[in-house]
Formats: sequence, C-alpha cells, structure tokens
Amino acid sequence: NATGFSSWDKEDIPEPLMSVLKERYPTYFEPPPVDDSRPNETSWTVFQKHIDVSPPAGH
Repeated sequence: NATGFSSWDKEDIPEPLMSVLKERYPTYFEPPPVDDSRPNETSWTVFQKHIDVSPPAGH
C-alpha cells in the first residue's frame, strides 16, 4: 500500500521528489501537443504486445 496526493501546482511537490522528477522524467513537465498523433498506449495495450511476442508456456 502507498499514500499519495494529487496537485495541479508543481510547486506543491516536495523535495527530494521534485529533483528526481526533473532529473529522470523532465518530459512530464510539458504536456503533449494538442495535435499529437501518437496512438494511445495503456497498460492493456503494452501487455497485449508482450503476449503477442511471447512463446506459449512450456515451449
């Protein structure tokens, strides 16, 4: 289990979490463009791709 919070203001994110986010995930500070043509990727689509390329169990 974990606890957390949601914030609309990045100034509310405490250190050292903010430093880690800036260092490791800087692209998360800017939203994608409105005309972003990339397909939507969800945990289900990623899992399906994994299943599609994985050999059946026992083979």
